[in-house]
Amino acid sequence: MESFMDKFRNGMKAFGANVREVLGKTRKTLTIKKALKVEHYVIFGVYAMVFLVAGYFLLINSNSNLLPESFSTYEISASDTLIGSNLRSLYLDDVDVMSGELDIGNGSARLIVSEKPFNFVFNPKRKVPENTTAEITLSFYSPSTEVYLNGELIIPDLDGFIKVVEFENEEVWVRSNLVIGEGEEYFDGGNAREFVYANFPGRNIYAFGDIDGGVPVVTDYEAIETRIDTRFRDNLKLAVYVEGDLEISFVKQDLNMYIGKDEYTVEVMNLRGDVYFREVYGDDGDKWDSEDEVGGQEFMINVENLERNIYYVVFTRDENNKASDSYVKNIKINSNKDLIIGKSLPMDAFDFYMEVTSPQEVGFKYWWTRRTQEIKISGNVSKIIDLDESWLNELYEQNLTRGEYNFEIDNGMVWVYAKVISPTKENWFYFPKEEDKRLINSEILLIDKAKLEISGDMIIYTGMINIEDGSKIKIQVLDKLETYFKEIKLVL
Repeated sequence: MESFMDKFRNGMKAFGANVREVLGKTRKTLTIKKALKVEHYVIFGVYAMVFLVAGYFLLINSNSNLLPESFSTYEISASDTLIGSNLRSLYLDDVDVMSGELDIGNGSARLIVSEKPFNFVFNPKRKVPENTTAEITLSFYSPSTEVYLNGELIIPDLDGFIKVVEFENEEVWVRSNLVIGEGEEYFDGGNAREFVYANFPGRNIYAFGDIDGGVPVVTDYEAIETRIDTRFRDNLKLAVYVEGDLEISFVKQDLNMYIGKDEYTVEVMNLRGDVYFREVYGDDGDKWDSEDEVGGQEFMINVENLERNIYYVVFTRDENNKASDSYVKNIKINSNKDLIIGKSLPMDAFDFYMEVTSPQEVGFKYWWTRRTQEIKISGNVSKIIDLDESWLNELYEQNLTRGEYNFEIDNGMVWVYAKVISPTKENWFYFPKEEDKRLINSEILLIDKAKLEISGDMIIYTGMINIEDGSKIKIQVLDKLETYFKEIKLVL
């Protein structure tokens, strides 16, 4: 018969077996559930990543400012093997315009072998907002010719030019034949324009970039009276060099030949067009012809505390009259540096002076019958211009080469066509020339260092361009086999 202890012992074994079976089943169930839970997490994570990436690209396409800097930079270097692949966001559309990769100038470069324009195509893999601008950087090695970007000259041919001075933000390059000799010194200047005006007055200038403006320094200026006795009809434009107060007196004489008010508007302004004085001088009220040389209304203009500079004094006739119906005469100015700018109409005998630094013309035309006249030229040319009856209402032009010239008009009533003249040699000063629109005849180059970095044979141009999907950035070199391409970079 089975004892109590045997039954207890057998019962405990059975209970243990049951517990092990239950635990095994539970462990198996938990393992399956755990595996299922991990799988769910993995699937959820994949979906989350997809949504996050899609959301990121949607966000950056609607707001490009959220892009990291590297996503806004596109570049091509001469060392790139797929330089012409349209799979790139920036690529060269015609690889035949450049040679293969060359090791030159302490790095890789490609010789430009064609003079025809070629394009870098901007084809980004994301949307670019409208009206986007990009900073463009173009690097070239040994550019011994002119380089154009989208039809604009950006890099000059520096052959034949020498850098003579460097300022903080500017450089001045001049043709080698203008460089002063050993032992001589240039006049100082606060910036590039002032330096050029002081040392190379009247020379042709081309500026690359935004060059700071300068104020000419006239070393022989004196605040003494200049008197221009001649009567002038129609419009008249003077340029006066002033330091401090400007005082002008003149007589306005109405002719009363035409119906309408006989008015003159007088303005004093700087070369930028900022007006310091403006006054309308009205009709004298007389309705009778006052052709005689006596009489008229005398006026005085006083503009105080002007900064050292050149100022225009502009006399503008009343445009409502059929023709000019007044004279301006007996002009007195408290400066010994006075010029007449552009076309003028002296009505009496008139002498004037010109100093020419590059070839130009001076013209004469009379329109009044019986006003034939002889105009004498002395200086670099000695000549008498005979304006006889055959020249009535015809423009006579005299070519002038570099040098000094004096002119004597005996009769007056003749139009004078010239860029700049002065009453006498003592009144002359060099009027700042407008910069050349083309580089062909330029003698002085003004370099903005923010636009052009010149280091030996390396030149790097930096500027701004408008950019959009599919933009073509057109490059052209004037002469092939003279320039090596190094790199182009766009930063949006």
